[in-house]
Amino acid sequence: MAEKTMKDLLRPPGDSDGSGRSLLVGPEAGLLAVLDAYEALAHAGAEQTWEAFTAAYDWTSPVERALPAPDAAGLLPTATPYDTGRLVSGRWELPGGDRQDRRWLTLPVPPAAGTADPSPAWLFAVPAEALLRYGTRVPTADGFTMEVVDFYVPAGLSRPAAAPGNRVVTAEFVGVGVAAMALGATRRMAALIGDRAAEEELAGLLTNVRKALRQVLGARARWVTTSHGAASWERDLGVALKRVEAVARHAMAVAYGASSESFGAGEGTGTGDGGNEEAKPLALWSASLLQNLRFSADLLPEDRLPDPDIQRNSSA
Repeated sequence: MAEKTMKDLLRPPGDSDGSGRSLLVGPEAGLLAVLDAYEALAHAGAEQTWEAFTAAYDWTSPVERALPAPDAAGLLPTATPYDTGRLVSGRWELPGGDRQDRRWLTLPVPPAAGTADPSPAWLFAVPAEALLRYGTRVPTADGFTMEVVDFYVPAGLSRPAAAPGNRVVTAEFVGVGVAAMALGATRRMAALIGDRAAEEELAGLLTNVRKALRQVLGARARWVTTSHGAASWERDLGVALKRVEAVARHAMAVAYGASSESFGAGEGTGTGDGGNEEAKPLALWSASLLQNLRFSADLLPEDRLPDPDIQRNSSA
């Protein structure tokens, strides 16, 4: 993608490229258009597309938000960079207490430790089950707060709260948009293999799950006329998104391994140091997309898949 186009992509929400059309496709365009647009954009630049998307749309908005609470020393929660994510520590009041019927919660973290400013600097989407399992209930006069220490949250489940756009969006829009980005980024990675047969095999897998997702999206108008039909369609969408996530995760791992091996041998246009200058950052940003895709798909009414990025907390 041309440099000018990428700069235009990162304009504040509502700006355009001078042609009168927004470069960031919103929910009003329809889910099929969202799929096509974000796949193409991520194929050209996964990092820039994800950053622009997460800045424009509050993808945590479909999830209940906890309220930061001071600890025994009067300090509010903190988030410390660790690996590619952050370690979150502190106390929060949970909406509705320890209800068992929710899958995810959003944990806001204020801008600085030791301040009384309650406005969040970061928003973290965390599995409610993991929070209740690894957190500690701290009794209060009104009930309890939930405390966690060094609870790891990967980059794909973290969002700056002070982003220029905080548009509320649905789980369907987030899921389709992120699935599209994952498909585009994975197709880009597959092209770096340097092996035409392997590239075509992975492209075939991606094409199949993309076609299945498009079929579900195309059937939306026929199903959502009744509450029963809408629920059935949402389940189908959840299945389709999780299939995209599983296939994209597999294809990304295969493509990155193959490209690193090929370029490490000095083939193609790589660096010859065991990796490729484009493949390494692309794999990193794609990991964030896949983390978020599992989150957004999990918001739909379908059986959950365990998130391996959260398993680190089991040793806390």
